[in-house]
Amino acid sequence: MTVQSVVIAWLKEPHNEAHIARLTAACERLQEIPGVREVRFGPRAELGRPSPADDTFDFGTIVTFDSLQAARDYGPHPLHVQAAQVNMELVERFQSFYFET
Repeated sequence: MTVQSVVIAWLKEPHNEAHIARLTAACERLQEIPGVREVRFGPRAELGRPSPADDTFDFGTIVTFDSLQAARDYGPHPLHVQAAQVNMELVERFQSFYFET
């Protein structure tokens, strides 16, 4: 069993490329945390067509953990704490979801 984390964020300055670069760098470092299998992230895709999906968010992150324990250990890990600090500085609000796969 793996655990997935999905985090959707609304940025304080949605089109600020420097802020997106800082978020990207913080997300890249998450891969170094033990028990993290994969990290995927990026700005919202502009599909240019009507969609029933919520397209109000600005940036998304998906983290795959090797186990439930790895997901539990992730929160207090120093690299996650650093990424969370960047998020608190640049993100207006966020929503996170965890589920087992």
